[in-house]
Amino acid sequence: MIDTTRHDTLQKQIKLTIAWLAGSAVLIIALLVWRTTKETEHHHILYDYHLMSVTHAEAIHTAYAAITPPSGMHETDASTITDRHAFVDNVLLQYQKILDHSSALFALDSQYADPAMTSATQSLRDEISALQHLAENHGDNHYDFALALSRGTPRLGMISDQLSRLHRDEFLSELAEHDRQILFQWAALSALALSLLTGTIMLLRRNFSAIDAARSHERQAMHAMQRSEQKFRALFNSTSDAVILMTGKQVIDCNKSTLTLFGCSSSEEFYAKFPAELSAPEQPFGPGFIPLADWQNNVLKHNNGGYFEWLHKRADTGATFYAEVLIDSMVIDGQAVLQATIRDITRRKQTEQALQESESRFRAIIEATPVPLALNDGQGNITFLNQAFTETLGYTLDDIPTLAEWWPRAYPDPQYRQRVMDSWQHNLAEAQRAGTPFSPLELEITREDGRRGTFLVGAADLQGSFSGIHLVTLYDITSLKVAEQEIRTLAFYDPLTHLPNRRLLLDRLNHALLSSTRSGRSGALLFIDLDHFKDLNDTLGHDIGDLLLQQVAQRLASCVREDDTVARLGGDEFVVMLENLSEYPIEAATQTEVIGDKILASLNQPFQLAQYEFLNSSSIGATLFHGQQQTVEELLKQADIAMYQSKAAGRNTLRFFDPQMQASISERVALEGDLRQALAGNQFQLYYQLQIDHAGHAVGAEALIRWLHPQRGMVSPGVFIPLAEETGLILPIGAWVMQTACAQIKQWELNPLTRDLQLAVNISARQFHQPDFVAQVDDTLNNSAIKPDRLKLEMTESLVLSDIDDTIAKMQELRKRGVCFSMDDFGTGHSSLSSLRKLPLDQLKIDQSFVRDITTDPDDAVIVQTIIAMAQNLGMEVIAEGVETEPQRAFLQQHGCDTYQGYLFSKPLPLAQFEELLTRL
Repeated sequence: MIDTTRHDTLQKQIKLTIAWLAGSAVLIIALLVWRTTKETEHHHILYDYHLMSVTHAEAIHTAYAAITPPSGMHETDASTITDRHAFVDNVLLQYQKILDHSSALFALDSQYADPAMTSATQSLRDEISALQHLAENHGDNHYDFALALSRGTPRLGMISDQLSRLHRDEFLSELAEHDRQILFQWAALSALALSLLTGTIMLLRRNFSAIDAARSHERQAMHAMQRSEQKFRALFNSTSDAVILMTGKQVIDCNKSTLTLFGCSSSEEFYAKFPAELSAPEQPFGPGFIPLADWQNNVLKHNNGGYFEWLHKRADTGATFYAEVLIDSMVIDGQAVLQATIRDITRRKQTEQALQESESRFRAIIEATPVPLALNDGQGNITFLNQAFTETLGYTLDDIPTLAEWWPRAYPDPQYRQRVMDSWQHNLAEAQRAGTPFSPLELEITREDGRRGTFLVGAADLQGSFSGIHLVTLYDITSLKVAEQEIRTLAFYDPLTHLPNRRLLLDRLNHALLSSTRSGRSGALLFIDLDHFKDLNDTLGHDIGDLLLQQVAQRLASCVREDDTVARLGGDEFVVMLENLSEYPIEAATQTEVIGDKILASLNQPFQLAQYEFLNSSSIGATLFHGQQQTVEELLKQADIAMYQSKAAGRNTLRFFDPQMQASISERVALEGDLRQALAGNQFQLYYQLQIDHAGHAVGAEALIRWLHPQRGMVSPGVFIPLAEETGLILPIGAWVMQTACAQIKQWELNPLTRDLQLAVNISARQFHQPDFVAQVDDTLNNSAIKPDRLKLEMTESLVLSDIDDTIAKMQELRKRGVCFSMDDFGTGHSSLSSLRKLPLDQLKIDQSFVRDITTDPDDAVIVQTIIAMAQNLGMEVIAEGVETEPQRAFLQQHGCDTYQGYLFSKPLPLAQFEELLTRL
């Protein structure tokens, strides 16, 4: 029993001893492990402290070393502006790093005070304080502060370098001490660790298995994260828009499109320049990029994104471009980050600007165009009126905001308005259906002031199919319509008498011939010419002649039926066309004669022309037509021929067309053709008729033109001179006479027998009234180089009095040159003493009609005596023409006329015979 008890006790003691030993071992091991852990933790803290201190000190040293200013930084020219901006940004960044690392270093020093570092740390504090004081003194002048910072604390780099070395040495010392203690502690623990090795190995094996599993899971997560990072990076770099990540003002990442967009060769170059150097100084909403920075900070603070437009600048070329920027905020690794997505919208802005400019130009053109324009929105609203619309029609947009307001004001007449509205809708519908332009409408529109005008109204499609907005154009053609009517009037009516003119007469005559063919009834043409109308124009003036033509037109219209036509062909020629006469020629001729006699009687009544009472007569030629047997031209020619027959019969009568008249007209046409060839063929000659004084001495001659035709022989001046007057050939003929006469005067100056002779040349009215008549005479005098007083111009009374003011002016101009003037055929016209007194005449020529009967007719004798006395009283010479007998000459000489011309002395002679005559005097 005892042995068993002792055994049990021993066994218990052994167990207790083993337990105590085991507990003691565990306690010792635990104490050793705790101490080792504590020492390791303490050393780790010291390691971290010295390691962080080294890092911060080196960072301060590196930051200070990075702010050395570039050479030439004090210069302010444009070439250093970019370097200055980069320098300031870099210094401010490095200054912030110095402050940040200094604050961290001071925090470590206060927590883990180390006497060995106290002196160096305090020096560093002093230098940092100096930097802060320097920053406060410079205020907002970043450049001056940066320059002072780079040069004002020379000990900063040395102190930070010293702190770095001290902490590095202390770190190495602590590391060596820690290694020794760990070696001893692990030696002590090795024995105890052996007893636990097996269990520890088993435990470690289990722990290592768990660690391997955790590491495997971590590697899988890391690989997944790397794949996600690669996908993100690929997506980040593949987008065509520039994407930038920023923390405040600092760029932390950008994609490849950013470098391409901004023209940067590397990310570092972009980080260093963005945004200050890559933004235009002037932005669309104001200068600089400070507002943008404030806005970005607001996005970070309130986590709200936004959109804006910005004017950026490329780093390589300096070219600016518009960009749209989308800003959003996010959190990455616990830090707020801005993401800026930038897209180049230069082309869009250019397009917008081009559209704006185009719209401005379009609006300016619309406003400036003289054509009235209006916009209609297709819903009954008028949305726009240009200035021309308001100026032309007087309406403003307030007056006619809708079509409902426009229609009744523009078209007050309800029936006309409805027709216009129907036509408008029809043309719109037709244009919409066929896809064709709107067919303009010619409409009469009432203006705001009540006046009516004619407009060509059109519409232009602005949206398609005329279903929406369309532009209404109004072309004011009121003046064109008036002009059209005036043109029609001028084209078909005589402007003086308002009778149909030749064109309209021919048109109506063609219709009359057709109508005569269908009806079988006859018609007639009456060709009316006023007698002596030219004399009226020449004496009383064209204005009085016009009054006569107007009154004649009124009387002719009153003599015919309503369906008949009265037309004026020109001058004093009128035509009356009679229709629907009898189908029998004799009866038709009788009807025509009745109307012709009525016209003659009406035109024989006195006319009151202003203050003048005038008696006139007319000559009428008539021809009948039946169907289309003659042409229009033939009928007019026949009536014209009959009219000339009426004149030949003594005027103031009616004659019907006779075929014999046609032969006379044909002869006249042939003579006109020959006359046109006479000048070129040298067929004209000058004959000279002697002018002699009472003593029988030659004082001059009158140059008289003669036409020696190759086949016709000598053609009388009474035949071809009137024809030349009518055709206008009198002008070149008159010029030839003047030149030939002056050349003859020059020849006579070389002969003592003829050098004192004065040569008289007849001047026609048409020739004298040319605007350059004085210049023509002057040129002839200069070319011939004669004495001007050897030339005498003879003019008739009708010529002188037709425009007396113009006549006097021209005569005075030539009188200044020495040219003399004689009034031919004096006594046959209507000249008054007052008119005669104004004229610068040298001579009066008594007409031969008075001289012929001077010895047998007392009236002619009195007239001649009066003319001679009047000329003498006015200081003028007197010459009598047509002196054929000695009693005539004696009478003239007895009453004071000493110069004569006539067959008594000589008929007109060729030059050679005339000069021979002079030798016999």
